[in-house]
Amino acid sequence: MIEAEKYGAQLGVAIASGSTGAQYIGALKPGDWTAYANVNLTGMTKAEFKFASDKTGIVRLRIGGPSGTVIGTLNIASTGGLQTWKTAQIALAPAAGIQNLYLTFENAAGDEIGNIDYFKLLAA
Repeated sequence: MIEAEKYGAQLGVAIASGSTGAQYIGALKPGDWTAYANVNLTGMTKAEFKFASDKTGIVRLRIGGPSGTVIGTLNIASTGGLQTWKTAQIALAPAAGIQNLYLTFENAAGDEIGNIDYFKLLAA
């Protein structure tokens, strides 16, 4: 499991804490990104996210940079609030080896898309 706030680099992202003290990333707007170094993608076929949102948006998993190759896309729908957490799994395109992994954020209206607590990569 990768705690979303444990990124190595970011642009435009804020770390916040919930009522339990748990940290997560928020203020996720189009053009923002987070980077996670040296992630082993060998054999990984899915990713699971824990997120909360009061809007819709898109999170893309990329390798090679914030505008690099997309290996997975999470379509976020409102969960009912910024502290109403849900999990969802997405399929990943094959990508082997140790890679730098990026999360990028999109929303057609230019709004913040919500919060992400963690993501994990899963093998078949």
